Amino acid sequence: MDIGVVLQTTPPAARVVDLAKKAETYGFSHVWAFDSHILWEEPFPVFTQILNETRNVIVGPMVTNPATRDWTVTASAFATLNEIRGACHQWQADDTGHTA
Repeated sequence: MDIGVVLQTTPPAARVVDLAKKAETYGFSHVWAFDSHILWEEPFPVFTQILNETRNVIVGPMVTNPATRDWTVTASAFATLNEIRGACHQWQADDTGHTA
């Protein structure tokens, strides 16, 4: 069974990475973060560090907003994550105009 945890990318980023490592240790298969440039730190560099310090978790934004994050930039970010560790991400778009 796959089960995930949602983390807020509240500074410091090292704490978020540590929590992701603990989540993997406890059997969580997915680590998501919210993608809101207004409320938290940029999630994609944090995802990169999580991938570097874990073995099996899948990362991705819990929700992202195509109005504030261009689809091509998002695609490029995911391509980079794929290069780091294969199929390691998931994402969901939100067009409701929330803070993402």
